[in-house]
Amino acid sequence: MSQSSIRGVQDLKRKRKYLSIDQKIDLIEKAERGYSVTRLAQEFNIGKATVCDIKKQKDNIRKFVAQSQTHAIGNRKTLKPAKYTDLDSAVFKWFTQHRAKGIAVSVDSIRNAAERLAEKLNIDNFKASTGWVCRFKERHGIINKKICGEALSADVGSINAFKYKLSQHMVSNNLSWFQVYNADETGFNWKCLQKNTLASRLEESIPGRKVSKERISALLCGNADGSHRTKCAIVGKSANPRALKNCMNRLPVVYYNTKNACFTQIIFEDWFQNHFCKEVRKHQINERGIRPADVKAMLLVANAPAHPIAKLTSPDGKITCMALPPNTTSLIQPMDQGVIYALKRLYKRAMNVEIMEVLLSQEDERLNKDTKASRTLENFKKYSIKDAIYIWAKQWNELKVTTLKNAWNKILSPVPGENKDEDDYDFEGFDNAIFETLGDAGEEDLQLSDVTEWLDNDAADPGYGELTDDEIIQCVTGNADEDAEEEEDTCSMLPIPYAASLQNLNQLLDMVAVTDDEDVADYYLHLRGLKDIIMKKLIMKKQTKIQKFLEMQWSQAEQQC
Repeated sequence: MSQSSIRGVQDLKRKRKYLSIDQKIDLIEKAERGYSVTRLAQEFNIGKATVCDIKKQKDNIRKFVAQSQTHAIGNRKTLKPAKYTDLDSAVFKWFTQHRAKGIAVSVDSIRNAAERLAEKLNIDNFKASTGWVCRFKERHGIINKKICGEALSADVGSINAFKYKLSQHMVSNNLSWFQVYNADETGFNWKCLQKNTLASRLEESIPGRKVSKERISALLCGNADGSHRTKCAIVGKSANPRALKNCMNRLPVVYYNTKNACFTQIIFEDWFQNHFCKEVRKHQINERGIRPADVKAMLLVANAPAHPIAKLTSPDGKITCMALPPNTTSLIQPMDQGVIYALKRLYKRAMNVEIMEVLLSQEDERLNKDTKASRTLENFKKYSIKDAIYIWAKQWNELKVTTLKNAWNKILSPVPGENKDEDDYDFEGFDNAIFETLGDAGEEDLQLSDVTEWLDNDAADPGYGELTDDEIIQCVTGNADEDAEEEEDTCSMLPIPYAASLQNLNQLLDMVAVTDDEDVADYYLHLRGLKDIIMKKLIMKKQTKIQKFLEMQWSQAEQQC
């Protein structure tokens, strides 16, 4: 071989080929299917040592892909982080927040945001040059697109790419339907009346008082086959509401609080690590018979400010998180495909039943008067956040499995052999049914539009707020302030003494004891048990008073001696 040929071979050997993230994922999947190192090196035109290095990094590569918030990162060739990681995270958080709202983000606006956030991070002499912006966009797979139509229109083009990415991730990680979850937040008015009802007009007539629209946020999470729904998480304003006194540890939900009753990154991360992961493990071990070492799952979440995607991985790395493409929630996020809609309507109907008085009382009939409005208003005043939490949790736990399963139809193919559209909720005429019920109760001034507006008055509440620059900095540096001011409890219900409640309990026991209704009769033993507890409390209280009286008498006798 001539010297020129030898030099040509040496030059050829020195040329290095860099695979993209997508190519590395493809190589890893083929290696797991049994492809040899030699075959992979030939197919991808790389050295055997490079193949071995990629196989060693497969966990980091997959974690990087799962945590990416856009499908376009597949064109990247390295996992190299930015020089200023906090700044990079802050700018990307700012960017995703704007894109989630459908706002067009220009290069100049990215540059201005970067320099503004760098100043808040005390990074001196930082300049968001054209090169920095280009590298930032490349790191996060941000591509230039012309935005047409409405500002909040969904990004249809990225859906198919994401569905392919999700299916490939499930195959490569051997994830079944029951191991794939979705979680989504929503805000709702837990205490509000329809306009133009007699009770609402009475409330408006109270000096200095407006019609209440008490608001909290809730997080719903379930898996793709409908077999597991986690305990709801609720965010209220008050850290210790008076209505939840002595029962905070027994609530059917996970309770948090913030100043605006919205989810934050700190709350979401705590829920993921301390509640979601534990519930998933318990379900798979107890219900699925999976060994603890084999438990794994993936959580899909929206591209939202309250979701710290990079931190949502279990300590063992087996429960991970994947972000949906920006601005696609309305199209493919499962909880947004009828689950939240159904739950809010079921909750409001149950709340309406709890509050509204639709029948005349015996006293009304005797005196020939109508007090339904005043009794409804009194019920409304007594209705507390505790009532709301228990009713919301009950409706969530009883939500049809079919509704949870059907919600995944737009993102995963239906399960073969199963009719996923059978026996779902039909809300056609739902508002009309409530309207007719209230009309029969004498609400003559109520309009159908009032009921429809009441049902939809919180439909667009996402359950989280837009972060300011300072809040973004707090999130990326881990110094967020979650203290919330104490909120005045609006519930007017006062504690009822045991002695006063015993008479009503005896009347209830007499009714249950002679009823022919088996559903009611089943509660007789529970009521008897409650009566026994109250009697013991009263006896102990009486004995304490007697003991204190005797001690006082003995003390006086000793002083006289």
